[in-house]
Amino acid sequence: MPGQSGAVPLSAAGTTQYLDSSNRAQAEAPGPVDSSGLPAEDIELRTFANGQYVGRFMLTPRPGARPSQRARLVAVALSGLVGHAIGDSSAHAA
Repeated sequence: MPGQSGAVPLSAAGTTQYLDSSNRAQAEAPGPVDSSGLPAEDIELRTFANGQYVGRFMLTPRPGARPSQRARLVAVALSGLVGHAIGDSSAHAA
């Protein structure tokens, strides 16, 4: 069951998870990414600034893609940096 956007979220740990209707992790997507590859659905990488949701990156995996955990964690870290930059720029605008 994908998240509300219809995409499978990528967690901060670099795993894909299905969410319930309250956006709580219900179960890991069909098998670990390292062995099973990414799910066929789009993947949502959420971005936060100061603890608040500010946007998302939508990722469309190639069929059979198996990015390493390191690559997935880099994607999560970059998303976090974008959120930090957004939060920092909105603080300067005020």
